[in-house]
Amino acid sequence: MVSKVLKRDLWRCQTFNNLKTLFLGGWCIGTDLHALVYFLRRSPALEKLTVWIHQVGASGLPLKMDNLESKATNTSFNCEHLKKVKIRCPRGDRRAQNIVNVILANAISPPEIVIDQHTPWE
Repeated sequence: MVSKVLKRDLWRCQTFNNLKTLFLGGWCIGTDLHALVYFLRRSPALEKLTVWIHQVGASGLPLKMDNLESKATNTSFNCEHLKKVKIRCPRGDRRAQNIVNVILANAISPPEIVIDQHTPWE
């Protein structure tokens, strides 16, 4: 339910010109990365991104990155100011690498990226 509402209403957001730090987690990071890409596209001054994926069993979810990558013109953005990315996720969660791939594909210079993998009970 939440992801349907998010997908429906997220597109109404305007640009966050002064946003320098962004924390996304939980319901905002599903099997697709559309919400993350949308926020990155709308945050041109972003310097620090933290993504917290805390769903148990997320490593078994089907990934929908093919859809995202096939529409490259719709997902491209500029990470000109992004300096640091931290991803906290369950051990083995494949979305972490997909997030890294999306960021590196759009970064002017590669930011510092830290992936903090944890077991579900941590």
